[in-house]
Amino acid sequence: MTFNKIFLGALLCAPFLSQAETEVIDTKIFCNNTDIIVRDLTKIFGESPVLTGKTSDQAKSTMTLWMNPITNSWSIIATTKQISCIVGVGEELKIIRFNELRTQESLPKDKKGSKINAM
Repeated sequence: MTFNKIFLGALLCAPFLSQAETEVIDTKIFCNNTDIIVRDLTKIFGESPVLTGKTSDQAKSTMTLWMNPITNSWSIIATTKQISCIVGVGEELKIIRFNELRTQESLPKDKKGSKINAM
């Protein structure tokens, strides 16, 4: 199962590695009942959700990043209603710690001074 997860992740990330024209690749994305996806991510891969956000796609899905803090494996899941799909998977996830001052300098003027929770 781990090989399948890594292979799926490699297939899904491949289009982003090239600077060439946009190309559509016909791939299969694994979808299932959300309860089953959550069960497998927690029990089989030891992952827990760490980030979530609403998307602006047509499905109005919620994207969630799951991570195992010991193995550093990760999964990105798209959920809409009671169906979830594995969008990406991988290993060696690293959390980048932001320097709050540097982050404030890069914000647009209308956002300066807003609180940013740096890790």
